[in-house]
Amino acid sequence: MKIPPSCSQARPRRADRRAASGAASRAALTTALAWLLLQAGANAATNDTTSFWDRGLLGLKLGHVDLKAASLFDAWDDLGRGYLVRTVMVAGPGAGSKAPFEFASETCTVADVIGAMLAAYPDYRLTQDPDTGILWVHPVSVPYESILPAKVAIPPGMEQVPMLQGVLRQLEPQGAFRVYQNGAVQVFENAAAYPVTLRPGVFTVRDVVNMCCQASPSRTFGVTGGSLISAGDILDDTPRRVARPGSLLFWRLGMGRAGDAEPTGAELLEALASRNAHERWVARSFIKAETFHVPIQHIIMEAPPGRKAVWASLGMLTMHNLTAPTTNSPGLLRMRREMSRDTAASLDRGTVVLAAMEMARAGDDALLKKVAQWNLGPDELAAIYPDGIRLARLSSIVRAALKEANCAWPGLSAKEVRDMEEQTVLLVPK
Repeated sequence: MKIPPSCSQARPRRADRRAASGAASRAALTTALAWLLLQAGANAATNDTTSFWDRGLLGLKLGHVDLKAASLFDAWDDLGRGYLVRTVMVAGPGAGSKAPFEFASETCTVADVIGAMLAAYPDYRLTQDPDTGILWVHPVSVPYESILPAKVAIPPGMEQVPMLQGVLRQLEPQGAFRVYQNGAVQVFENAAAYPVTLRPGVFTVRDVVNMCCQASPSRTFGVTGGSLISAGDILDDTPRRVARPGSLLFWRLGMGRAGDAEPTGAELLEALASRNAHERWVARSFIKAETFHVPIQHIIMEAPPGRKAVWASLGMLTMHNLTAPTTNSPGLLRMRREMSRDTAASLDRGTVVLAAMEMARAGDDALLKKVAQWNLGPDELAAIYPDGIRLARLSSIVRAALKEANCAWPGLSAKEVRDMEEQTVLLVPK
């Protein structure tokens, strides 16, 4: 029997309204609490993995090594790119780093190679940051604690911030350092837009550099003249049959795997589409580190229709199209194809939300304006974390759509998006 309009629109009794209001408040509180626990767990897992990895680098077995370099800096670059060994290099003013360097061994560790480098260049030393495990090579005459010592105040909520524009470019005008642009502007800014999460509190600029390193194993920094910071990728375009030792160590630690086997394309696809945000980050970081070895486009094209194809596409856009996805990006093309299929209706709502955000970043915000009005539960919020934060940080179009829809998702509500636009890191006056 059809309910008459007058009955269906009748106001509920006061007791019913109170009960409904209380249930809604409890649901909202549960969702918000779940979001906070999710943030804490994901950030801790990321920091733990990179710390274990950085601390494990010195003991990493490299097998056959044959290095011939014209200087300390060339040797440092060859070691990093050839084996994915991340160190932050601080250049000194003297000429002691310009002598040639040779090292050959059939079986050695990273510590063996770095030990030989420091013996050849005695003006330099190695320091491992006690909090993060990140390795710094710096002049003996420049104590680690004196490197980039200016203090920075970081407010709460600085999650998934684009490294260059959200961190370095904010601090640079305040006079603590200058940023050296390496290569073409567009390429540099895209590569340096990877997401970092900064811990709230007061830290040195050096600490901030370490936090930026923790976000990705294939990114590092250099410091010249005490205050000129350069950022770069530790990539290697040399054809190779297997992934680099450092990449395999990262995969093993991040995924909790035993042995040195390289992940297959099927394993990478499973991890890219995992419902665990940490596993997705590990897979993306591994693939980014092995950009010239892992055929990510092939993985995307071979992914079965549906959820896995969308998540693989999201992963590629996260790794290679950071500032804005081009219209002919394989990731964006595959995602649009999946969202136009009849099977799109069977996708979980978290997947649809992220696809809508990526398409909005590319200029089409129609779907996002609709889905931004959905009420998402804790499990659905877990599906979009932390990618939803990252996409909102990257795109003014995404933020505008969320504000226009008066979105109420924890972490991405209209108010939090407005706060996001006003957040900044500030130097602490001396």
